[in-house]
Amino acid sequence: LEREKAELKQWYQRRVRVEVEQEAQAHFVQEVENEEGDMERPNIFDLLDEVFIEFFDEMNEMDDAEMGLDNTTETGFISDIEEHLGALMGDFCKGDRDMGLEDCGGSPFMGCSCHAAFKRSAGGEGPCTELPCTAVSHFWKHGAHIIRRVKESRSLADIGGNIMKGLANLSELVCQCSPELYQTITTCARNYDGQMLEPEQQEAVREFMRNVKMEEMEKFMGGMTHGYCGNRGECVMEFVQIIPQFASMIDRSCSEREDNCENLRRLSDGIWAFIDYVDNEDEDHSLSAVVLALKKNIFGNFWCGNKRCAKWLGKAFNNNCCYRNMAGQLTPGMVKSVGNFLTSIFGREDFPKFKKPVLKNIPKFFNPNAACKRVYRKTADQCEALRAF
Repeated sequence: LEREKAELKQWYQRRVRVEVEQEAQAHFVQEVENEEGDMERPNIFDLLDEVFIEFFDEMNEMDDAEMGLDNTTETGFISDIEEHLGALMGDFCKGDRDMGLEDCGGSPFMGCSCHAAFKRSAGGEGPCTELPCTAVSHFWKHGAHIIRRVKESRSLADIGGNIMKGLANLSELVCQCSPELYQTITTCARNYDGQMLEPEQQEAVREFMRNVKMEEMEKFMGGMTHGYCGNRGECVMEFVQIIPQFASMIDRSCSEREDNCENLRRLSDGIWAFIDYVDNEDEDHSLSAVVLALKKNIFGNFWCGNKRCAKWLGKAFNNNCCYRNMAGQLTPGMVKSVGNFLTSIFGREDFPKFKKPVLKNIPKFFNPNAACKRVYRKTADQCEALRAF
């Protein structure tokens, strides 16, 4: 009996050992298959290349009418769009800019209160009082040309360059008018009386806007505009070059097949990792976790993942004082202002609160000095600080 017990024990131990070995082998095979699957994954920019080629082919082949364009009209837009633009100009460009609120004579779109607010802005003198008219007039004169140039684009850099160039003159005027411009917009929103709405609808708009934290929007937009403009508006034309330069990195990532610092192909594994994270239902998908995953897998790799490339990025972007000052404006406090503004619109139940990880990590998406200061500090040129308004 004792011998039978010993043999049974040995048989059981052998069975357990075999099962353990089988499980270990199965686990190893699965790991190998996973690694092979990862190795077989194409560089994600090779897939994007096919998407972009199809996108640009289709956009280039669209006829003018599909893009709302018509060479036979004054504006270059089809008649319906031109008619609506004309109605906007008739309102935004009222001839008598000395009119008071009481003799506005009606304003379907801007509203008389908004006309009065712009009339009072910038001390009641200068181009800022005419900014709404200037903006719609710019689109009347140049909008169709900008859209046509975008339609003919063959790369993201072309699209970015055409848009930035087309809006450069208007951007320079915004620079002159900021930050008071955003205070004027707040006045327009909280006192809206455009006659395209019925009186009760106007009151509903005013009531809603009074509960929106427009001051947070003013803080964010004023700071970012200051970063975009520079101290004397000198950065507007710099960004005409910077935005296409970023876009061209994506273009090169698709057209080239080798990793180098001037493209983004080195980010492919991180992008796939982020996609896997999003697809995994067991992962934490709170806003803080998503922002952290973006920083870890994509933006952190972009700025900090390769020391050799960090030198090139430092020279191309961080040592451009316009870009550095712009990125430096996006502080945790600025991100908090955006969160407060959006929460006041959508409510706390429908919009997640921006917690500390979100406030801390979003600036690192765009600012290499926040993402990995030690890497860029040694090669950073001295830049003139932005002066307060």
